[in-house]
Amino acid sequence: MRRGNVWQALRVLDELRWRLQELFAISLGKPRPAHAVDAFASQGLKHKLARADLESITQALANALELIAADDLTAGRFALTNSQRTILEALRRRTASGR
Repeated sequence: MRRGNVWQALRVLDELRWRLQELFAISLGKPRPAHAVDAFASQGLKHKLARADLESITQALANALELIAADDLTAGRFALTNSQRTILEALRRRTASGR
């Protein structure tokens, strides 16, 4: 973070969180880390592992879907098929409706 490498720091932090979830799941003999945290972790542990609340995660997903639809990441080098656009639009509607 001190070097200004925010995206690298976020990536490393995400990896660390995942490894901590794996450790938690292994300690319980559970095969799926995220499921184990959701089902068995205390609120305090979940809070310490959390990066964001449900609202900000939902907004991040909506932003990601918007980026995919707008081709902002690839400068038009890749084109979605009609089927992919249909699926993407269904995901965007579902995300917007809060389901």
